[in-house]
Amino acid sequence: MANAGGLLVTELGEPWIVASNLVRGPIGLAMPDQKQIHGTNLNARTRCRFGSANQYDGQVPRQALIDHLVNNALRTDGPFTLASGGVSDWYIDARQTTFDGFGARHVGGAVLEVLKPEVMAVGGMTMGADPIALAVAMTAAGLGRDVKAFSIRKQPKDHGTGGRIVGPIDPSMPLAVVEDTTTTGSSAVDAARYLLDEGFEIMQAIALVDRSRGRARSNFEAIGIEHVALITPDDLGFSS
Repeated sequence: MANAGGLLVTELGEPWIVASNLVRGPIGLAMPDQKQIHGTNLNARTRCRFGSANQYDGQVPRQALIDHLVNNALRTDGPFTLASGGVSDWYIDARQTTFDGFGARHVGGAVLEVLKPEVMAVGGMTMGADPIALAVAMTAAGLGRDVKAFSIRKQPKDHGTGGRIVGPIDPSMPLAVVEDTTTTGSSAVDAARYLLDEGFEIMQAIALVDRSRGRARSNFEAIGIEHVALITPDDLGFSS
């Protein structure tokens, strides 16, 4: 039961953290990054703050993702040379978000909002797609949806099982191809072409940030795949 030393105790089989004899609250085991937890006593409801680990609780996933990217991944100290060969005074290093625990939660939630219900697996070209695929699979599992993650090697492995596809998928599973930031879509299109050649059905392609101004969509439409851009430069406050 409760004591005044901030010790972990149990009540009716549920873990609790005790801040004092008067204030206590259940540990957010399902949401370890929550900004605050609610404590109760016999007469009042009190909030115990544990810092600001998750600044984006309560927001819709897409807006939370935008905010995380702006706060953690946006660079404006260019010029930067983009994968397309163009030069820009701003740059999104999306892996500062996709490889971050809190950022990954927003990635998973935002992608699931647009993921077609028939899609059974998500992935793309290593390594940009890898953390996105895992974030989506784990977020989906938390919601009771079974979505597999997969990765495509840039070159076939010449030992073990070989091949380029990594993950628990087979051609019976409808797929979505994902990527973090696109300027032309060429890398994701290459991944999609490979999957099509291997007999997979691709339901859609999803980019976290699309700064291609329509080129990625056109490249995917040319091979019969719908392209979805979660975030564009306009959402980040840029015209191009």
